Amino acid sequence: TFVLSGEARASASDTTTSSSSEGSADDEEEDEEIEIEEEFCDLEFHFLELLAGESNTISVYDDVSGVVDLLLTTNKNLENVIFTVSCGSEGSSGVYKTFSLSGVNIDNEDISSLSLAYAVEKDWIDAWDSASFAIIDENGLEYEAIYFDEDSDYYYYESYLESLGLMSFEAVTGIFVE
Repeated sequence: TFVLSGEARASASDTTTSSSSEGSADDEEEDEEIEIEEEFCDLEFHFLELLAGESNTISVYDDVSGVVDLLLTTNKNLENVIFTVSCGSEGSSGVYKTFSLSGVNIDNEDISSLSLAYAVEKDWIDAWDSASFAIIDENGLEYEAIYFDEDSDYYYYESYLESLGLMSFEAVTGIFVE
C-alpha cells in the first residue's frame, strides 16, 4: 500500500466556558457553558502511486460512515490519487446510513475491483426479521452485503462495488419488527 496519510476528521465536540460581568460591581459573575458540536466527515487518503493490478487496502474504520476498509485495484497506473470517504446521514425506512466514495485523479473506468467492509450496529440489524441487506448506489444498483464477522456491538459485511459515488446500507427485504 502506498498510503501517505489518512486524515480522519471525525466528530468533534468542544465545550467553551465564558464569563460575563455586566452592571455594577455588586453583580455576581456568571459562568455560561456553551457547547459547540462540529461534525467533520471527510476522510482523505493520499496515494503517490497506484500500480495496475496491485491491491491497495485503505483502512478507514469510521464509525460515523460505517466504512471499515476498502480494497481497491486499478487497471492502469495512477499518480497523486486522493481517495475520500464522506459520511452522509442516518437513514430511515430501511436505510441504515448513507456515505460517499469519491476520488481525485481516479475515475470509475480506472477501477478493476473495489470491495468494501462495512460495520452495522447489532441493534439495527436485529430489529429486522428475515432481512437481507445491500449497499445501494445512487443509480439504484444493489450490491449484496455479505456477513463475515461480528463483535459485541457490530455485524460486519462485505460488498463488491462497481463504482464510486453516493451509497447507502439498506435492508432490501424483511420486516422491521422493533
